[in-house]
Amino acid sequence: MRWRFTVASGLVFVALLAWVITQERGRVPQEGEAFGLSVDQATKLEVKQKDKDELVVEKSGDDWRLVKPIEGLADTDEVERMVKAIAELKPSGSRTGQNLDSKDFGLKNPELTAKLWYDGGKSVEVSLGAETPVGANRYAKIAGRDKLYIVSSSLRTTLSKEPDKLREKRLAKFEKDDVKGLALEHGQTRIVCVKRGGEGAVAWRMTAPLDTAADEWNVKRLIDKVKDLKAEDFLRETKSDKELGLDKPQVKVTVDLTGGRKLTISLGEETKREVGDKHEEKDVVFARSSERKEVLLVKADVLKDLKKEVFDLRDKSVVQLDREDVTRVKVERREGMSFQIARRPTGWWVEQPKQLEAKKSAVDDLLWDIEDLDAKKFVTEKAKREELRDYGLAVPDTAITVSRRGGKEPLKIFIGDKTSEGDYYAMTSASQQVVTISDFLSKDLPKSIEDLKKSATDMTPETHLSTEKHSGQ
Repeated sequence: MRWRFTVASGLVFVALLAWVITQERGRVPQEGEAFGLSVDQATKLEVKQKDKDELVVEKSGDDWRLVKPIEGLADTDEVERMVKAIAELKPSGSRTGQNLDSKDFGLKNPELTAKLWYDGGKSVEVSLGAETPVGANRYAKIAGRDKLYIVSSSLRTTLSKEPDKLREKRLAKFEKDDVKGLALEHGQTRIVCVKRGGEGAVAWRMTAPLDTAADEWNVKRLIDKVKDLKAEDFLRETKSDKELGLDKPQVKVTVDLTGGRKLTISLGEETKREVGDKHEEKDVVFARSSERKEVLLVKADVLKDLKKEVFDLRDKSVVQLDREDVTRVKVERREGMSFQIARRPTGWWVEQPKQLEAKKSAVDDLLWDIEDLDAKKFVTEKAKREELRDYGLAVPDTAITVSRRGGKEPLKIFIGDKTSEGDYYAMTSASQQVVTISDFLSKDLPKSIEDLKKSATDMTPETHLSTEKHSGQ
């Protein structure tokens, strides 16, 4: 029975060792790995090649940065692909007792040498020599070990990255859910929007130049545009901020992120440049992030994407209501039919000018028009009494009263004169704000009782009986 206890103890030890390694390094090394390291342990990578500049990248927080031969933010995924190739290197074979300086191996003056630092100053180093006579492999040596190794030729391909290919092309790195607010500046315009509320009740609000609800879709779209900004190329010559237009940017966006982090993107002068691997001439704009030193060249059409005005980012809803909460709608008109409809257990009914069951499609269209009523223009935030005459709102042509569930105050919508553009001045009982709205609501208002009346083909036998009962009242 002792052997069973020994085997069981051995299994427990192996499991415990694997757990310790996993906790410390984040993974369990595979059998045959040269170093058994994890990408997370790496802090610096240095690659030297024949007839090429030395490449050095260093870890900085969660990011990797290019140190040589150029300075700038590196593409984390690309760097970690290189780091992983060394950290998890698994030679396909090895031999002892070989003269590593033999010309046959090409290791005395290696094609490439890569040194990886990890865990507070420790390091490993791999050198790649000549190709083996058979197979897509290369000879290699590891510093401090008297062995000849055979590794895949793909290791050299992975490590032989041009510095430009390692540059981070994203101008800003952040997650959309981490954005708490943003400030947009261009010309004389400055707009500030902030996220309000907790889980399940988050809403965007504009706080400058006025305090009002924000257009959430447009605010989120603006954040997406900033997040998706990518470099077509990088500025290689030295120029002053004044020459680049970055001393007085055309557009500046500051993103307020969780954890107190603030990120500012500045867009300067527009220019034509040959950019990218194909050296195509494109319209670009000089751009800089507050978290990076280098200047990036991004497509110039981003300027129109980011130059949003107050109207673009404010909520354009004229009313705030849920059509399912509506219990009664009363329409009073100086010209045209006035009417009143009400929600009953059996459906919608016309109460005025006479009692009859309402056509569901007609009621649905009206409710949708009211719920989706948007401002085409904000005329004034607070109209004076005498100004209402100028807009035909002192005695409006149309007044729509909407009653809602829950004892809420009835909401009134007033429609005044027609504008020169063919729209209508409008306001509500909820504020003194005057806006213009399109003519679709006025056009959709029923013109006769027949437009509201449910047709015989829409009625069930029970509906006919109910209609006869109400008609006899």
